[in-house]
Amino acid sequence: MTDYAYEDDDAPSLSVSDPVWRILTGAAAFAIGVFVCGSVGSYVPTDPSWNAATDADVQNLFGGSGAVFADLARQSLGWSSWTAGLALMIGGAMRTVLIGAPRIRRWLQGFLFVPLSAAFFAAWPVPQSWPLSAGLGGVVGDGLYHFASMPFRALMLPSPDTWAGIALGMLALWAGLSALGFRRGDAQLLKDAAATSGLRAARRAHGVGGALFALLRILAPKKKVMDAEAVHEREESARVVLTDDDYTARSFLKRRRKIEVEEEIDDEEYEDEEDYSDAEADDYDEYDDEIDEDE
Repeated sequence: MTDYAYEDDDAPSLSVSDPVWRILTGAAAFAIGVFVCGSVGSYVPTDPSWNAATDADVQNLFGGSGAVFADLARQSLGWSSWTAGLALMIGGAMRTVLIGAPRIRRWLQGFLFVPLSAAFFAAWPVPQSWPLSAGLGGVVGDGLYHFASMPFRALMLPSPDTWAGIALGMLALWAGLSALGFRRGDAQLLKDAAATSGLRAARRAHGVGGALFALLRILAPKKKVMDAEAVHEREESARVVLTDDDYTARSFLKRRRKIEVEEEIDDEEYEDEEDYSDAEADDYDEYDDEIDEDE
């Protein structure tokens, strides 16, 4: 077996954007997300854990370690532990199949999404079937929700807890969509798709819905039809000057028109040369006639 010695500059290394490194780390993140979702999803309060010392059989999907982790996750993050596992699965899958440019900022926004969603869940009313003393966002969510509601209480706004929950929900939504690489262009595409599907559904509607859509189409402002003069003026305003006497439009015919103009210029130059040669020949004839007369 041959040993290869590498210098410091020539030693192979895996960068953050290296495909192999991205596939390995993405698969690891996806596996961790599966463990989080599976253990939290199969959480049973009677499973032996650090919070419950019982002799009951472990019912968690991942055994004793899954039961301990699920108890800690539910106590600290509540329902947000689900979103943490789901975020790891989505981010790991996207990284494994090399979707999107590698950005550490997106992972930071994904981690920020977890406590923000926990604080948002803490604003929800706690059902009677909830087995823990903390709210739906766990201990972390309750603490963040309390601090988030303090500015609204200081402003003496009505229902400060509701306003705090709305603000936390919007921040959590922003962090989650930013972590997934969701941009304004994607929102516009979704809006156009929803509008197109809505129009198709409305056109196929019958009864009161179909009649209402037909009435709205009649009352909707129609597009103005331009007459021939307006179209001609618009075309003239969109023309640019190539030479003193030749014009061309800014469309795909520009190159073709330019070639035609060059051909016309070449023809004019050729005609000028012919005229010059004819005039020169006439001059020579007149000169010969004068010589003959002198003789």
